[in-house]
Amino acid sequence: MSYAPDLIEDLRISERRYRRLFESARDGILILDAVTRKITDVNPFMVELLGYTREEFLGKELWEIGLLKDEEESIAAFKELQEKTYIRYDDMPLKTNDGERREVEFISNVYTENGHQVIQCNIRDISKRVRTQESLRLSETNLADAQRIAHIGSWDWDIQNNQLIWSDEIYRIFGLTKTQFEGTYEGFIRAIHPEDRQSVQSAVDAALSQIAPYNIEHRVVHSDGVEKIVCEIGEVKFDVSGKPLQFTATVQDITERKRQELSLIKLTNQIEREARVFNTTLSAIADFAYIFDCDGRFVYANQALLNLLGLRLDEVVGKNFLDLSYPDELAAQIQQQIQQVFDTQQELRGERPYTSPTSKSGYYEYIFNPVFADDGTVELVAGSTRDITERKQAEEEKMLLAVQIEQQHERLSNIIDNVAGVVWEAWGMPDAPTQRIDFISDYVETMLGYTVEEWCGTPNFWLSIVHPEDRERMARVASENFL
Repeated sequence: MSYAPDLIEDLRISERRYRRLFESARDGILILDAVTRKITDVNPFMVELLGYTREEFLGKELWEIGLLKDEEESIAAFKELQEKTYIRYDDMPLKTNDGERREVEFISNVYTENGHQVIQCNIRDISKRVRTQESLRLSETNLADAQRIAHIGSWDWDIQNNQLIWSDEIYRIFGLTKTQFEGTYEGFIRAIHPEDRQSVQSAVDAALSQIAPYNIEHRVVHSDGVEKIVCEIGEVKFDVSGKPLQFTATVQDITERKRQELSLIKLTNQIEREARVFNTTLSAIADFAYIFDCDGRFVYANQALLNLLGLRLDEVVGKNFLDLSYPDELAAQIQQQIQQVFDTQQELRGERPYTSPTSKSGYYEYIFNPVFADDGTVELVAGSTRDITERKQAEEEKMLLAVQIEQQHERLSNIIDNVAGVVWEAWGMPDAPTQRIDFISDYVETMLGYTVEEWCGTPNFWLSIVHPEDRERMARVASENFL
């Protein structure tokens, strides 16, 4: 029996070690009597975790400190423990003494000590882990929602194991279910429009070879024939030797954007075509055509006006008349008239002489018209100017000719008034019944006693006053000498 003291000492050492572990453990530990189900010991961490004193733990059942719902659940749990000698709850809600909720992992097992069954419960605080998992779940949910709203998905390809993981949004974009996609690179290629597979394969190869970054647009076709256009951008991770390990990319559904771009291109082409027709039409006319903005700056000028100014369109657009070296007074007047159209919303007309920078002088008439925006305000002023130099010259010549005719008429009247006889002018054959006398001098009344009105108002009046015996001869003579 000489070894008994050593054995007793070893037991004491073992018990001290167990006690140190029990006291220092960062998991809660409860020791219960298997028969009474009451707590017989509790470690400091459990006291700290729930906020009860050691004395408040001792002699209590688990349900009394909130580990189990009630006594009935406690009895059921202990029955299961006795049958299996081990029970585990991975996520058990627990309230502390001050009402704070904790999530714990609960493990309980039965063992025998000195011929007496003892239950040990290990309680691990997993609140932080649960919060982290919940935060991660929420982040994943938010990411999925964001991807769904933005029509952007993501995929991750484990190149070595050929495992390709898609986010939920990619399944929606590609029109596939999770059972329809096998999760491999080959399955990804098969999901691409047949006409685009080679270009995608080439883009992937270039990225894997570090030749070019992965950035490509391609089409996918759903089983119902719906066609989508996607943009993929990704990057490859390599090991130290340059071997590709992981390929991560985003996939964005750009179908609607592409439709809008196509519509914009069509609209742009239409606008450009209409602009060409507009410009060609206005440049084919001799009149000057132009458009001003609200600051009196040129927005447009046709070729005729550009030729007059000796400038190109890009040299005129954005400039006002002062910028184009118009005389200060004329430039100010035009600017004022443009502003007047904006203010009054009324058409304005005018005429003025002008000598261009190319030294061409002339007389011009112009019209400024308001161009209305959708809200009824004037957004532009469109105008046209016509060279009326020839017309003005013709008008001046006509006026001069009228003056000359009037002067000649006055001279002729003076001559007729001084002639001692009758001067008259008739139209038509002298003996015709329709012959009319347009003019006869006033002296006729003095000489023959008939008024001017009688002569001019009666056809062939002169022949009616000739002596009957002489009328035939006078008519013949008049006809022979008719001019």
